[in-house]
Amino acid sequence: LFLLWSPVQREFSPVMQGVFQSMETYLKLKTLISAMMGVTNGIALAVIGLELPAAWGLLTFLANFIPNIGGPVISLVPCLISIL
Repeated sequence: LFLLWSPVQREFSPVMQGVFQSMETYLKLKTLISAMMGVTNGIALAVIGLELPAAWGLLTFLANFIPNIGGPVISLVPCLISIL
């Protein structure tokens, strides 16, 4: 997270500046979306009454950085545990 808001020297070509800007925007949005998904999942699991909803929310936040499968898979695991 430090690299997202750190003042990095960007005295490169205009193309590289565009690449850095795009990467920075992507990482900021990915972090924000992951945080929102983790909080939402944690709240939903707390409402259901599952144990350790904050831990599951944190795992959802971290797993959401795995493209396409991380967030949904880790969101389904507590649901399966609650069925058992």
